[in-house]
Amino acid sequence: MRYSFVTIFLLVLSMVRAQGEDPKAGQVTDSIAIAGTENTLCLYLPVAYDATKSWPVIYIFDPAGEGIKAVEAFKEGADRYGYVLVSSNGIKNDYYQVNFNKIRLLFDQVEGMVNTRKELKVTAGFSGGARLAVAAAVLEPAIKGVLAFGSSFSISDTYTPKENRFVYVSAVGDQDFNYRPMQVAEQYLNKLKFETYNLVFPGAHHWPPKEAVDRSMRSLHMKLMNKGFFKPEETDIEGFYDMEYRYSEEQLSNTQHYHAYANWLDVMEDYRFYIDQDRLKDRRNEIKRNKTYRQQRSNHEYISSVEGFYLDDYVKYLPEDIKKGELEALGYWEDEITGLKKNFEKSNKKAYRNMYMRLMNLLSAVSDAMALNMTMEEHTEQLLFINILKTLINPKDYEAYLNILPLTVREGEYGMSYYYLEQLLENGFRDSDRLRDLEGIALLRIQPDYGALLEEYGMKTLY
Repeated sequence: MRYSFVTIFLLVLSMVRAQGEDPKAGQVTDSIAIAGTENTLCLYLPVAYDATKSWPVIYIFDPAGEGIKAVEAFKEGADRYGYVLVSSNGIKNDYYQVNFNKIRLLFDQVEGMVNTRKELKVTAGFSGGARLAVAAAVLEPAIKGVLAFGSSFSISDTYTPKENRFVYVSAVGDQDFNYRPMQVAEQYLNKLKFETYNLVFPGAHHWPPKEAVDRSMRSLHMKLMNKGFFKPEETDIEGFYDMEYRYSEEQLSNTQHYHAYANWLDVMEDYRFYIDQDRLKDRRNEIKRNKTYRQQRSNHEYISSVEGFYLDDYVKYLPEDIKKGELEALGYWEDEITGLKKNFEKSNKKAYRNMYMRLMNLLSAVSDAMALNMTMEEHTEQLLFINILKTLINPKDYEAYLNILPLTVREGEYGMSYYYLEQLLENGFRDSDRLRDLEGIALLRIQPDYGALLEEYGMKTLY
């Protein structure tokens, strides 16, 4: 078959457009094809990008493979500290070997497109992406820095760091269920003489806010500079220090004195060669002398002494109870949650309240993880256990109640169905359309008390 010149031109043009626009400095370019695969990448070149110079690259891994979401969080820091950003849309939570093969192809693709410093790679990620970032650094000597958010590293011995070959900076929310494990990970790495820092920000298990990402990138950059990867004379050290001071002020204004002190110790380490020691020490002592800091330190010391015991028990026993699916065991968990609410949730000490939220978030995370591969047909009892537990954790978890209704109807437990329907309504649920469209409760809807119960709470009913 013969093609006209116009046909060939249009075909080539469509292929070019399918690969996205040509990357431009200061602009995020998404959906760039990775040669030899069906995957794409998202790329950001800093505003000062100059193709005649070689640039360090931060490879960012999002657990859901949402490359543009990951890159957007790093953009400001990339401009400020001089990094190219790359995130794959095809690398997500999966077996490590599958992802390692994708990472090799990603490295090759980027190094063929951008003038990179091949001896200086940085990996970053959130949650499962953070564990992947560390695992890649364990195996790849050219990775000199890791930014781990919301998780540390795999429990597999193969991917656990054992040699001090890279800088490790992490960040975690103060209500994240991985808060304590990440502290333990930092302590482990410190024993191996790694350059580390674990930043704590307000929040649960999610990507850090931009200011925390920026602070993490700055800490990583300074640590790499202290190892000789960047020249001090080409770095705005005084400007970076001013940013550290302002970040510290923001922490103090939000009464985060305990974390502000830990942050300043990291600043003192990073800037020890460039900023007068008296300035650094005066700021440290100013924070340390504050009464709020001393109170918070005492609270955190207590939390550190007990939280590990709760975590160990919950991680060990909750999966066992879920597998059995025996609803009688929920009595133990109800008592446990009630005790935690009494002792910690209602406390006037923020550290106590945060620990309570971390423990509740852990119970939810373990439950959600176990429910992923369960079906109503094969795991009715287990799913019922999980969703009832979630209503104990959060009485306003409407989705859990809505999951309970078809499960109890399937079991013919209409008394239980009515109980959780009423609990759902008592906790404020008023979405008539959602309840009307809920599958698997037709036999409940035709019961005479169903319509009366909805009408009692001011909701429409067709029966």
